[in-house]
Amino acid sequence: MKVTETKERLAGMLAENRDDMNAATKEAARKEFIRVATEYFETDGDLNLQIVHAGSGYKVTVTFRALRVKNFTTLK
Repeated sequence: MKVTETKERLAGMLAENRDDMNAATKEAARKEFIRVATEYFETDGDLNLQIVHAGSGYKVTVTFRALRVKNFTTLK
């Protein structure tokens, strides 16, 4: 077997063996994104977390509705 064929075969096996995020981990990530979002925004409604395969990795989209941006000011 040629080296390039071996590399392609291994890359294919790794791609097939890659696990999707399980429900418990996805929920934990969603809660963490909610925590961070509420630090910077006044949110309205639920946060949506979408994870899809994209090439050799993932495309992650976090969406939520914000009523306002929370600005931080420094005290003198």
